[in-house]
Amino acid sequence: MEAWKCHSDIKLLIDLVFVFLIGMGMVLIHYFHGIAQNLPARSWLM
Repeated sequence: MEAWKCHSDIKLLIDLVFVFLIGMGMVLIHYFHGIAQNLPARSWLM
């Protein structure tokens, strides 16, 4: 029972990290997209 509880806690931690990474990814994509729009030449991003 204890092992199952520990596994459940680890799964919850992984889920929290996953959601955090997705959130950070969205912010970074939005940030870099804004930078790309402000640049006259975007070919270097490709």
